[in-house]
Amino acid sequence: MKKKIRYIIEAGFLYFFYYLFKAMPLQTASNLGAWFGRNVGYKMGATRKALRNISIAFPEKSDDEKDRIAFDMWQNLGRIFAEYPHLKTLEKNKCITIKGLENLEAVEALNKPIIFMTAHFGNWEILPFVINQRIETPLALVYRAPNNPWADNLIQKARGKATKAQLNKGSKGAKEIVKIIRQGDHVGMLVDQKMNEGLPLPFFGRLAMTVTSVAQLALKYDAVVLPAYCVRKEGANFDVIFEKPMDMISTGETHKDIEANMRRVNEKIEEWIRKHPSQWLWLHRRWPKQADTLKDEADAL
Repeated sequence: MKKKIRYIIEAGFLYFFYYLFKAMPLQTASNLGAWFGRNVGYKMGATRKALRNISIAFPEKSDDEKDRIAFDMWQNLGRIFAEYPHLKTLEKNKCITIKGLENLEAVEALNKPIIFMTAHFGNWEILPFVINQRIETPLALVYRAPNNPWADNLIQKARGKATKAQLNKGSKGAKEIVKIIRQGDHVGMLVDQKMNEGLPLPFFGRLAMTVTSVAQLALKYDAVVLPAYCVRKEGANFDVIFEKPMDMISTGETHKDIEANMRRVNEKIEEWIRKHPSQWLWLHRRWPKQADTLKDEADAL
């Protein structure tokens, strides 16, 4: 009962601010979201988790530099929430510049299932809207639903018809993903979160549990893996970047191939983060609390 009451209160605040931001012009809403991010979010206890993660990834940076990354991350996160009611109109408002469109067009022409591989970067919610305007078959989005069901309903409402389906991670969602891929359709996957059932693979020089579904699906169903991500420019303006498809390692040794390909996926996400560290969501528990043993580190690296 206490949990339900808490969820109702949380949802009340979320819906209030959602419609408040919806009533504002896009840039005004985004700027107000940034204000909440730096004045409210940044002062919450979760910032300690972000700073710990930043210290693991960038031990060479000064405390001031790490703090600035966390500060800017909260501003970006505040903007993302404020932009939810405007997702459907961002491209109409000419807020998005697309780079690497030729890469998307090339893989679309192959008539194979496509796995759009991305991360919680920039405003990641923009990608389905951009992609589905340019492919014949709308993609299905794989995501981790919030624990609060009313918050989940709000997120799905904001995404609207930008996706063919919104699939929650888990056994049921996994079956739907396989079905979609086998039909030759496309999925979008955020692959930067910790997964307990994954593989411990290097990420910023430390072991991190890594989801393996991208490599498993690509190898088994001959799907194309296309890295794509969003970079925030000034305010509510963005670059959406489609990179060249990943050349999947396929030697016939399934386990080794999956591990090798997921190492490369981690390297790709790390590359994006190093370019724009404040635009990644540092709040995930990506690395274990306790330090890995030197032997484990040496074996993995």
